[in-house]
Amino acid sequence: YRGSGFDKIKNKLLLASSFSTCIPSAGHATDGPMARWGLCFVMLLVAASASLCKATNPLYTLCPTTSNYTANSTFQRNLNTLFLSLSSNASINGFTTATAGETPDEVYGLVLCRGDVSAADCANCTSDATTQILQRCPSSKSSIIWFDNCFLRYSDQSFFGTVNTGFRYYMWNQNNVSDPTLFNSQLGNLMANLSSTATTDSSGRLFAAGETKFNDFQKIYGLVQCTRDLSSDGCSGCLSEGIGAIPACCNGKQGGRVLMPTCNIRYEVYPFFNASAINQPSQSPTGVASPPAGQPSGVSPPPSNASTT
Repeated sequence: YRGSGFDKIKNKLLLASSFSTCIPSAGHATDGPMARWGLCFVMLLVAASASLCKATNPLYTLCPTTSNYTANSTFQRNLNTLFLSLSSNASINGFTTATAGETPDEVYGLVLCRGDVSAADCANCTSDATTQILQRCPSSKSSIIWFDNCFLRYSDQSFFGTVNTGFRYYMWNQNNVSDPTLFNSQLGNLMANLSSTATTDSSGRLFAAGETKFNDFQKIYGLVQCTRDLSSDGCSGCLSEGIGAIPACCNGKQGGRVLMPTCNIRYEVYPFFNASAINQPSQSPTGVASPPAGQPSGVSPPPSNASTT
């Protein structure tokens, strides 16, 4: 799944800087040109590797332009305070809300980490989110950023406990399934069961993941999650909207996601979540399976009538 090009630009600048340090100078002719350029090649590889390791592209960033704040304003100071609170508390149980300041400069925010990620991965994702949302949505009073392991949302208007399905972002695997009719039937049953589990589980995490048989050779893996400020009924309604959008975005595809401000769903034909962590909700989960190589995907732009609240 692709992100934006910010980190690609940053990588190019880093490589250009590294390359400039490798150009042989006239005073070092006796160093051996082959040895020197060999060292330069190694430096370039190290620089490229380091920059790629640091880059964590979001799945999508929503930056409404309806209201902006000015630099060094009270709102900006409150936003910085909010991010400190969210960063300090998100990894404790994978979800936190916070407010900072007073009207008219009050800011509301939350962080939700995926239900199967470790506390360390949650903390790292939250750190990335608080940094990148300011870079990608400068001066915006209301923004959302989605990553694989977490998402962050803040606004100058209170949104806690309110279902929001007006904005949707779709992502899909470019490969088609072999039997769309059977696949859609099995997928529909899986997602309905996961939605029921997420909204009735006594843990209150509003999260569920699982698998079902597609055919003799493949399984379907699915995941659903809501922000925990929603009621069970609110979560159920949000997930219903997301699941209902699958035919429009991902019909017959081997994988798909629907991202919304208060819930998200995902399915694939390969395991992408940590099943052992899901079965142990009281413990800190560890490690998340990475998608196998060679799984192409596509992204869709937001619907033209999408809400930006």
